[in-house]
Amino acid sequence: MARYPAAQWIPASPENFRRARREEPRELVIHTVEGNNVEALHTWLTSPDEPNISVHFAVDKAGNVYQYVDTDDEAWHARDHNRFSIGIEHVGYAAEPSTWTPQMVSSSARLAAWVNEVHPDVALDDEHIVAHGSFQEDRTDPGPHFPWVDYIARARAYRSGGLVSSIFGGGATSVVVVVVVALALAQLWTRNG
Repeated sequence: MARYPAAQWIPASPENFRRARREEPRELVIHTVEGNNVEALHTWLTSPDEPNISVHFAVDKAGNVYQYVDTDDEAWHARDHNRFSIGIEHVGYAAEPSTWTPQMVSSSARLAAWVNEVHPDVALDDEHIVAHGSFQEDRTDPGPHFPWVDYIARARAYRSGGLVSSIFGGGATSVVVVVVVALALAQLWTRNG
C-alpha cells in the first residue's frame, strides 16, 4: 500500500479504479479541477454514480493534500495513460494565474518528490511530469500559468533533502551559505529595526 503520509485519505468508490496496477508508474500527470469547490471534488471523486472517474491525489489552494486512490492501484484520470501514471488534481482553473498559489505549488512539489521516492521510475523531469493537455487533445490543463520550471526544481529540492542543498550542492558549502545569509539578514533587521 502506498499512501502519502501528509494526505487526508478519502477513498474513491471501489468501482472507479483498478486494484493492482498493470504497469509500474513512470509518469505524473498534472490536472486542474476546473472548479474551486474542494467539497464538490470530494463528492465527485468518491461517488459510485460517477463511473470510471478517479485520481490519486488532489491539492487545494491552501496546500492541503487529499488522496483517493493508493498509488499501487490504477486511478482513471488520463485515458490511455492510466496504466502507467499517477494523477494529481489541483483545485482551480487552468486559465487563471491565481490558481497556482505558493502553498499549492509547494505542497504539490513535495508530493511529487514523495511519488519519486516510492515509484523511482517517475523521474522528476519534464518527460515524466506531464500536462494532462499534452496527450489528451480535449484538455488544456494545467494551463499556461503552471510554473513548470519552479515546480520541478522544488520537487528535486524536496527529494534531495531541501531547497538550500539543491541550489548550492549540499554539504558544508550549503551550511556556510545559510549562516552568511542569516547573519546578513540579522544585521539588516538590526539596522532597520
